[in-house]
Amino acid sequence: MSEQNKVDFWKEVKNSFKGGGKTFPWLRSGYILLGFVLGVLVTAFVYIAALQPNDSNKQTSSIVTEEDTCREDGGRYDRSQKTCLLTTNDRGDTCSDNSECDGWCLADSESKVGEKGEGNCSDEFDITGCIKFIDQGKVNSICIPE
Repeated sequence: MSEQNKVDFWKEVKNSFKGGGKTFPWLRSGYILLGFVLGVLVTAFVYIAALQPNDSNKQTSSIVTEEDTCREDGGRYDRSQKTCLLTTNDRGDTCSDNSECDGWCLADSESKVGEKGEGNCSDEFDITGCIKFIDQGKVNSICIPE
């Protein structure tokens, strides 16, 4: 490249940044590429923002959905504990050991701890509070925290 061509090249570069003269093709393609990238980024951010859940509606709808699902599965929804209490398949059946029940083999409240006895299978899987249960034919007691 001759000395005159180098000088003309740099004059054109200066003029293109000042707004005078012609803009170089590589510079124009850079603007086009920059515009395209910015367009893609803006579109991506708008799409991601649209996917964000509305937290105020989320809690209400999840409680209702969880409650409905629990009832459909044959359970009882406890709002205070926010849990589904499913009923056992063998509720009320006579038993003499916990292993014979889906849940607990419950003894009568009048039964004395250590005595032999029979009980009935519990209605629910999860039980809280103090209960008397039958284990290997004998009455035991336990307190299960909530």
